[in-house]
Amino acid sequence: MEINTQFAIGDKVWTVNRCKAVELTVDNISVCEREGVPRILYAGKDAAGAVTIAYEHECFASKQQLLNYISGNGNENM
Repeated sequence: MEINTQFAIGDKVWTVNRCKAVELTVDNISVCEREGVPRILYAGKDAAGAVTIAYEHECFASKQQLLNYISGNGNENM
């Protein structure tokens, strides 16, 4: 099985952690399987050095994309 990821190690992505928008630099990509569906997880540190882990569908290339998603103007990614 070939797994293609939306982001690569070293990429900066935006996600929500503890109810706040955070930018993290991806330093780990993991793939797990749940009910036959591969799930991609990204892990990295934010500007404060806190480690954040998020599923691929919760990560965005820009802060604006994240804001559009959480405001209901981009939920087609789910």
